[in-house]
Amino acid sequence: MPRDREHPPADLPDMNWTLTRKAECWVVLAIVCLGLLLRILSLGSQSIWIDEALSLDYAKMSMGSIVYEGAHFNQAPVYFLILKIWMHLGLWTETWARLLSALSGTAFIGIFYLVARRLLKGPAPLISAALLAVSPLAIWHSQDARMYGLMLLFSYAGLWLLLRYLDEGSMLSLVVSGILLELALYTHLYIVFLLPVLVLFLWFSRKEISPSRFKGALTALFIVGVGYLPWIWAVVTSSLLAAGFYRPISALSLPYALYAFSVGYSLGPSVGELHDHQKTYSLIQHHWPVIVLVTGAFGIAFIAGLVNLRRSCIRFRSLVLLLLIIPTLLPVAVTLMSQVTFNARYAILSFPIYLLLVAVGLTSLNSRVLAGVLGGGIALSTLLSLYGHYFDSVYAKADSRAAYQLIQERKGSDDCILVLGVTEAFQHYEGGTVQSRWLDLRRRDRLAAADQTLEGWSKECPRMWLVAGRLWESDPYHVSEALVAKYFRPIEEQEFPGLKVTEYRSLRVLGSSGG
Repeated sequence: MPRDREHPPADLPDMNWTLTRKAECWVVLAIVCLGLLLRILSLGSQSIWIDEALSLDYAKMSMGSIVYEGAHFNQAPVYFLILKIWMHLGLWTETWARLLSALSGTAFIGIFYLVARRLLKGPAPLISAALLAVSPLAIWHSQDARMYGLMLLFSYAGLWLLLRYLDEGSMLSLVVSGILLELALYTHLYIVFLLPVLVLFLWFSRKEISPSRFKGALTALFIVGVGYLPWIWAVVTSSLLAAGFYRPISALSLPYALYAFSVGYSLGPSVGELHDHQKTYSLIQHHWPVIVLVTGAFGIAFIAGLVNLRRSCIRFRSLVLLLLIIPTLLPVAVTLMSQVTFNARYAILSFPIYLLLVAVGLTSLNSRVLAGVLGGGIALSTLLSLYGHYFDSVYAKADSRAAYQLIQERKGSDDCILVLGVTEAFQHYEGGTVQSRWLDLRRRDRLAAADQTLEGWSKECPRMWLVAGRLWESDPYHVSEALVAKYFRPIEEQEFPGLKVTEYRSLRVLGSSGG
């Protein structure tokens, strides 16, 4: 890009920013180390959940099967291929699997700082990197054996190198950028929304970019897009059109996504509570102090960042806005046009930019008192959410591990085990001796078949164990207990984080024994 005297590049130091480059590097190192510590803390303490069990199942497949199965079930293969190699390098444990995400999430802190330093001058890049390091949402996904940390690492590293190419003209930067962006696309489907962001940014900035670099960047993005066409075709023709059963999106979905960007999933209403739409008003009433704290502190800083973006980010303002808007709104459009669910994590490509704008807002306020109040509110809500993440079982992953251990200690050889909502996770702990069963209660036209199955089980199983979790997905009509009660009598129940285990006796057995 031309070096314009009136608009100096954002990666040059701000005249009002007195921290030396060497001192800033030490601060970044300290931030990254803090991020690593928070990401490995209690890494294996919680049970795996269903998506993590899916990851570990994929890692056990051959490489060809990973690609084939992923194409048919909308699971991009790169993360699973890397996880497979990673698992063979160490112990085959859930902690080791999560360590890959923890290291990816830690590396992303450094990459995000480099991107932020390209986009902005002054202290905002450091503050945004610090917000990312302690972010409950980023920590949650860095302790989850899934692809989100890796996809952010690939996509933002590719973005950083693309910006370097536009500034410096290094063909090596452009080539490696294209490779990383391709890897990102093959890590998660929704990274495809990064391509229109980059193309539009190039178009809006074309007058500030030399013609040769403009053509080079567009050519590289075109090659990346063509390389992704086979996967798009496979997903659209096989898995995407048949995905999901519900459309869990409402007027609160986008506000909640921003709320999750702020404090993750461990402050205020839990994920399970939020899926009970009939209790939405009462949840807001119950959690209103926390909601006011989070929306007030983060919301005001975020709005201030948007207002002051023009002053703080001259060359890359369009890129920041595009990264914020497109990866957030297009997943909503996909949900409205299909049966693919909407989740805050599907908009996670916008999450780092949200933190960047919060940092811009904090550093651009004229009132030091207001900046201190907002900073204190952000710090307090972050600390409360981190406490909930590490110590509050309300926000813990469904404890399939504890449920399995309980049943394993007490079940008889003829007992049946029915698992709803957490089947994949429970069967992971069963290992090669899977005995649990599953019933499809997600559609009304399948309830009659489930009833007949339960009647058959009552004849062969003197005792049944019902493990029920995530019932908003597995039992949306709330019929499981009523169906089971037609053929079994509840004896005892025990609750664990995110699920409940109920012991039943067959009515036929009780009747024949006079019970």
